[in-house]
Amino acid sequence: MNIVSQYKGLRRENYVLCFGRLVTGMGSMIWPMLTMILNQKMGMGGKHIAWVIAAVGILSLPANLAGGKTADNYNKKMNIVYLDMVSVACYFICAAIPLSAVTMALMAVAATCQSMEEPSYNALTADIYCHRRQRAGIFSAISWR
Repeated sequence: MNIVSQYKGLRRENYVLCFGRLVTGMGSMIWPMLTMILNQKMGMGGKHIAWVIAAVGILSLPANLAGGKTADNYNKKMNIVYLDMVSVACYFICAAIPLSAVTMALMAVAATCQSMEEPSYNALTADIYCHRRQRAGIFSAISWR
């Protein structure tokens, strides 16, 4: 099977979800950069950097559960939009302010919001009508990360 052919003929909503997931996934590129910032700009050692990254990772667990609850109770599309707006705003603020602990906290908030989006993406993928033969292509496009 040609890699591209499985993505032909999907509904527009599937492509929109894929694009949204791509944008959200681009926020994950912050982690390697954050490691370098913490080391080179803030002078942290490997042990402290590992604790910071682990703490943010631990925050993503309850955030994912909260995201599932909001996906069940509220509009899934608007959950994604609002959470993306918050995470992008956090990244823009981080770019505008001097590097400090506030910057790290804003990056943690952005990462938490991105974790909260995942249940809404998964629920929308399942909600969108698709033919059984297209289901593998749709979930492959959406769940790439």
